[in-house]
Parts: sequence; C-alpha cells; structure tokens
Amino acid sequence: MQTDNGTIFEIQAASFAYDHNVRALDQISLTVQAGERIAVLGSNGSGKSTLLKIMDGLYFPTSGEVRAFGQSLTEQAFRDDEFNFAFRRRVGLVFQDSDVQLFSPSVWDDVAFAPLQLGLSREEVLARVETALATLRIEKLRDRAPHRLADRAPFRPLRRAAPGRGRR
Repeated sequence: MQTDNGTIFEIQAASFAYDHNVRALDQISLTVQAGERIAVLGSNGSGKSTLLKIMDGLYFPTSGEVRAFGQSLTEQAFRDDEFNFAFRRRVGLVFQDSDVQLFSPSVWDDVAFAPLQLGLSREEVLARVETALATLRIEKLRDRAPHRLADRAPFRPLRRAAPGRGRR
C-alpha cells in the first residue's frame, strides 16, 4: 500500500447520495499529499462527515473514484483482508459525537484501543499512546472519562500554525 508521488488521498468527481436520492456530495475532487494538513469546513449537513467516511472506507461513492496510497477504495478492495488490515493500520476516523465513541473509562483507554487491535507489544502500545497524547497536547486529559470531556471550561482550540512553522 505505497504511493510513488506522495499522494495519500485522491478523490476524482466523487458523488454520494443517501438512499440513492438525498445527495450529500456532488462531484467532489480533492488531493491530499503526504505531510499536508487540511481542514474540511462547512455548515451542518453540507457533507463533511460523509466525505470523511468515504475517505475512511466506511462509505463508498455512488459515482467517481477514491484512491488512498495509490489504490482504489472499493467495497471489493476491503473484502481483501490484507488490503483492509494495511489500510486500517494507516487510516482512522475519530467521530465528533461522543455517543458513538468507544465505551472506555478514560481518554487513555480510548487512545489505546486501536493500537491494541494491531497486536503490538505492550511497550509499543504504551509508546504510541503517549506519543499520540503528546502530539495532540491532551496529556492532562488522560484519566478523564471521554463522556465528561465537555464538562470543564475553558476549551482552547488549536491554532493554525504559520506557514513553515507547524510541528511535524
């Protein structure tokens, strides 16, 4: 699951309709390069979550093509266990609605869930969880219950880094 040119995702004229009549996406084209950071913005119901679910292989476009790491994301591709496992090791989606999240007792446990599914050693899981918490600057939330994260103020949103000054 490699790409020669650094392209992570390539979406060409993708459309999606719920129940084949409620259009959520119409001819969307997008390319995401390695190391690039993007923001998907829009009003409620504009198709942001649908686009992300398509990029995560949870939904499939009704027309157009979606490729990740140079390979087409199709229902058939995900039936291949080797492809599915390789893709899931590299791509994941965190839902914004805590009601559809995992039922873990702490943020640390939620972050550890995916690495634990990969069959990694205990030491590797610990290292990956600590790296993820540090990267997201949420170390102080490690012991908080996920369903209680919104209970305390103030919330500090991440700021956009100046060009050339982002963390990598």
